[in-house]
Amino acid sequence: MLSQLTLRFPKKLIEGLKSRASAEDTSVNALTEKLLDSALRNTSPDDAYFALQADPAGTRESLYRKVIRGETFGRQSLKTAELRWLFTRAHSACQTGSAFMSWQVMEALLNITFGALVYASENGIAVDTHYINRAFDLTGQNYREETEAFMAAMPHNVDTAWAEFLLRPLSSGALNLDAIPDEILSRICTPARLKLIFPLVIRAQNLDQHAMEGWTAATGLVTDHLSRTVTVADICLHLQVTGNRFPQQPGAPWHAPAFSLFVSAGRVSLALGWDVFSALVRYMQARAWLGATHEWNARDSLVSLYISAGEEDGEDRALLGLDGTHIALTLNEYLQLETALLAEVATPDTAQVLTELRALYGDL
Repeated sequence: MLSQLTLRFPKKLIEGLKSRASAEDTSVNALTEKLLDSALRNTSPDDAYFALQADPAGTRESLYRKVIRGETFGRQSLKTAELRWLFTRAHSACQTGSAFMSWQVMEALLNITFGALVYASENGIAVDTHYINRAFDLTGQNYREETEAFMAAMPHNVDTAWAEFLLRPLSSGALNLDAIPDEILSRICTPARLKLIFPLVIRAQNLDQHAMEGWTAATGLVTDHLSRTVTVADICLHLQVTGNRFPQQPGAPWHAPAFSLFVSAGRVSLALGWDVFSALVRYMQARAWLGATHEWNARDSLVSLYISAGEEDGEDRALLGLDGTHIALTLNEYLQLETALLAEVATPDTAQVLTELRALYGDL
């Protein structure tokens, strides 16, 4: 069955079609049909990537099953096109607002970048050395030694602006991942590293409430209840995860796990969500690594932290902002709160549930 489609072509292209049709003793319509059919049948390396781009929701769900659930059925975890899509989403996540990155995530991304770079340089695979050298201030004399030195000197308090710049070589195609054998890519892009990176996909897509409900339902995540409390002076941080493992009433609809952060300080009480909590943890991790205890501040749209230069009474103060509400406390109280919260989220049972939620709700 034939149907009509009107297309506009440049005059030079039309003349070329007419000339070739005349040489092949056929009509312009028949020649155009043949050329289009041939082009559609012959795939290029970019076709698989563009197919993933055309269905971001489907790609997200497929990668969740492969990366988070480990449903690879014995094959390499991800194809090159899927890795490319994942890395471009990771780069996009760094453009969603100013904030601190998780060092574990940055470490995984940089180790993948440098692993691919070192393999390419030692096996004669062409990469964009000018672009890569400029991004990381490398000379290219010995990539293995230079990248190891870069990682050893790398600070752990990386913000999204710097992360966006550092991830350009990995997301832009400068590393020529298509030329690296699949078995080598599987060693570089390990399941552990990909699991750390996946939450950036959810962060990058910035799902609205309706889309988030569809996404959480698609994951089918089942997790346990979790309740943890950290208290310093009159400040209390209470983490609560309403799990959905038990009990499940017969015939009841499935519900996604729900996260809440309850904060109380004196007579003030706040009920906050995952975005504030995840940002708070990243802020605390960045400050803890830096060790700043005097005249230091950082902020984004959800969390802020200000440490004074010293008060008249000789005691330093801290001001912790959570979604627009500010809590004043002494520096010692803040440090105790930070130490206690970071210790709590690092315990195995708590860390396991939070890791599941990161893949569900996204994180940097």
